[in-house]
Parts: sequence; C-alpha cells; structure tokens
Amino acid sequence: MPPTILPSLFETLSFYLIPSPEWSPFWYNLYEGLGTCMIVWIQLYFFGMSTDITIQLVGFITMHLVTFPIVAWHAYYGDGWTEEAVDTCLGIVPVLGLDVVTVWLVYWRGRGGLDEELGAKD
Repeated sequence: MPPTILPSLFETLSFYLIPSPEWSPFWYNLYEGLGTCMIVWIQLYFFGMSTDITIQLVGFITMHLVTFPIVAWHAYYGDGWTEEAVDTCLGIVPVLGLDVVTVWLVYWRGRGGLDEELGAKD
C-alpha cells in the first residue's frame, strides 16, 4: 500500500509547487528584481558604500519604476488588461518593495549602520 501512496502524494505536491505557465511573467519579474537587489546587498556587505553601488542602485530602481508604467500603458492602450499584463504588474510590485528595503538598508549603512545606532543608546 505505501508504494502507491507516495507517487500520488508527490503528484499532488508537484501540482501545487510547480508554477503554471500563466504565472511566468510574475515569476520572471520577481526573480529579476530579487536578483538586482541581491547584487546591491552583496556588494554593500563586502565593499561598503561607494559611488558605484549608488549608481547601480539608482539604475535598478529606475528600471523597475519605468517598467511598471510602460506595461500599464501598453495594457491600457493596447489589447486591454490581459492576464500577462496583470501578472507582470503583480511581479513588479514586490520588486518595488524590495527596492524600498534596499534603500532603507543603504541609508542605515551609510549613517554608520544600525548596530552602531543601537550600540550608542546603551
């Protein structure tokens, strides 16, 4: 009995864990945005704040901010709000949230870091 239960369990789990092709614009934008934020976070961790990192961060945020209105404009004046356009916009929203978190982390790192702020109060 257990050998037949395991394959059906794996099939059921894989059905819910594997993203459907309809959601590929969402996942693409989410992974792309997470990757760009991770690049900035890793560089900040290893090299500290610099002009190059600031320029990269501004470029990434500009790309993310410009992508959203372009997709919305094409959806509004083009074929209408298709599922692909909605999924693309839904993928950009968490990316913009990651950008806000990245800017907040850069701000605290540039001011001496959160640890120094907390240590000064003790």
